[in-house]
Amino acid sequence: MTRGLRRTKPSRRRWFWRPMATRSSRSGSLPSVYWMLIWRRTLVSGACRLVRIVRWRELLHGIRFARETGRPFLGTCGGCQHAILEFARNVLHMTEAGHAECNPTTAQPVITKLTCPLVELEEILQLAPGSRLHQIYGANEIRETYHCSFGLNPAYVARLIIGGLKVGATGAGGEVRAVELPSHRFFFATLFQPERSAFKGTSHPLITALVAAASSAGG
Repeated sequence: MTRGLRRTKPSRRRWFWRPMATRSSRSGSLPSVYWMLIWRRTLVSGACRLVRIVRWRELLHGIRFARETGRPFLGTCGGCQHAILEFARNVLHMTEAGHAECNPTTAQPVITKLTCPLVELEEILQLAPGSRLHQIYGANEIRETYHCSFGLNPAYVARLIIGGLKVGATGAGGEVRAVELPSHRFFFATLFQPERSAFKGTSHPLITALVAAASSAGG
């Protein structure tokens, strides 16, 4: 197993919270916090097909709404992947930016299969000095858990950084595990899943920060 990774016990919980993009979001009536929490076993594995509630393009619409209106946003696992896609498409104008799981022949595979799938694994991560994630955690090194097999294609990292995203956390080999948007009051996208701390009955600094941001945002 790759250095810094440790296998965790799989959770049997298959539910997920689905605050999706709907007509109400287009009229500007979404709540002040838009937390896209996408569980791989239920939604992300079919993210580019019609599912019971939402199309994947509507996910991008919801993320864009949060980004452009300053709503606090936390995208984890598949939410992270789609937040990166939304930024690539709508900020960097990469109209063909795609997800290799959904479209293996995409011309711009911004999201690709990980060399080492992070399915029920725990990893030690390094936080970027000066990043907001570093400030929130108050540490240089953290340990987080995953359940995903796709992530940011290294070939597009530099372009995303030039465009305005900031890398907040990296793996042992320098792999990007989290990004943030410095120009936004609270916009984070993490491949790891801080919400899984609830399974252990513990609080998580990033979730706590999200709640605080939502509370201060009002509405």
